[in-house]
Amino acid sequence: MSENPSDKREYKLKKMIEGIYSLSESLNTDDLRIVAVTKGRSAEEIIPVLDAGIVEIGENRVQEYLKKESFFKSRNLKEHFIGHLQSNKVSSVVGKVEYIDSVDSVKLAKLIGKRAEKLGTVQNILIQVNSGYDKNKYGFLPESLDEAVHEISHIAGIKVMGLMNIPPFGDDEITKKSFELTEKLFVDIKRKKIDNMFMCFLSMGMSSDYEIALRCGSNMLRLGSILFE
Repeated sequence: MSENPSDKREYKLKKMIEGIYSLSESLNTDDLRIVAVTKGRSAEEIIPVLDAGIVEIGENRVQEYLKKESFFKSRNLKEHFIGHLQSNKVSSVVGKVEYIDSVDSVKLAKLIGKRAEKLGTVQNILIQVNSGYDKNKYGFLPESLDEAVHEISHIAGIKVMGLMNIPPFGDDEITKKSFELTEKLFVDIKRKKIDNMFMCFLSMGMSSDYEIALRCGSNMLRLGSILFE
């Protein structure tokens, strides 16, 4: 009897995920979190990834997230918004997703806090850092982060859970430098024990660079294509 292709894929997916966790454990990473990037994926495509043990998803676009929201809620998933969040879309995600991972300005943090307070909730956020000085990416530049962190720490309605970084396009060495700088900033903020800066998560690493990210201290990966191949 020939092997069912879906069973073969599920086995391959589970082994790959186990391998990522094993690498994380070998590097003494505490409680690695894997966020499946579900942008452009249907429920039919997402279900096998959830069946393989993934419990967190990340969406890049507000409208796409809203279309899938009921499906995500039915599976009791931890939902992340990981794309650039425009000011006029804040009310569409605050209080719905568990984490907004891409807070790239003090203004946006204030809008999120204001909306969360109106809803009587506290919104978990991650601060996006542009450690690679990439003009095509959003996020705080390293030299402006300290001032921004202190300002954001006083905003009601939000809880800062960590930092997020997307490295600039380039070779492994460029990626590594961006990750290393972000990890240094993360450790520095954590060491200062600033009010409302919990620094639980360092979100770095996608399908093409997750191994580098783990070796640089990441404890939250955002994986897309590698989970859906």
